[in-house]
Amino acid sequence: MNAGACKIRAVHGQLRLLPTNESVPMDPSLPLEARRKLVEFLCAMAWSDFKVRDAERAHIERLIQRLELPDDMVEEAKHWLSSPGNVRRIDPIEIPDDQKNLFFSEASQLMLVDGELHSEEAETLDLLRRLLFPSEEDEYGTSEA
Repeated sequence: MNAGACKIRAVHGQLRLLPTNESVPMDPSLPLEARRKLVEFLCAMAWSDFKVRDAERAHIERLIQRLELPDDMVEEAKHWLSSPGNVRRIDPIEIPDDQKNLFFSEASQLMLVDGELHSEEAETLDLLRRLLFPSEEDEYGTSEA
């Protein structure tokens, strides 16, 4: 299965590929501020290489529609996508436990939006996984004991 034809879903830091016809459902109870923070987080990740590619921008715009953000937050997201200086970096440690899988899944989708996972992107995802799911490092053999 080609990563470009898949959705990514994270379960405690493990990625699962789903066919594109299976959507990763958005929790309707996700608070508005959490939806806003998710979009800001992804905008910051998109700028991590100092350029937001068309596919990344389109992915974030689709997410904004799925999240049903109010108009003022949509405008704010457009502002974040217009320049790297407009978006603040969100510390992954600040992400609530019940939202970590969602943030990791969406970050993974963004990294794979072009159908490829480049080495820098893989390193970024691995670091994000270790920050979001530190208690699972031993299970994946990444901690130094």
